Amino acid sequence: MAKTDNDGRIKQWIINPNGDFQNLGINKNSIYKAKFLTGKYFLLTFFPFVEISFIIDNPPDNHYHIPLLLSNYSYTTYRGS
Repeated sequence: MAKTDNDGRIKQWIINPNGDFQNLGINKNSIYKAKFLTGKYFLLTFFPFVEISFIIDNPPDNHYHIPLLLSNYSYTTYRGS
């Protein structure tokens, strides 16, 4: 869980109460999903939320850049560098 800053970036994830990342069960070659509550961002929107499913194929300490470009009535995403 996380909240984006004014630039739309996540600086820190809310992992769990004790901050332990390992107990989340993050494994490589697993499918994960990020859900963006776009209805809370836009006053009027066609998509109340956007879900992006992706595969983590490297250890979880690697950096993942998944841009989400959106407007009230469209969105697109890709794996960034």
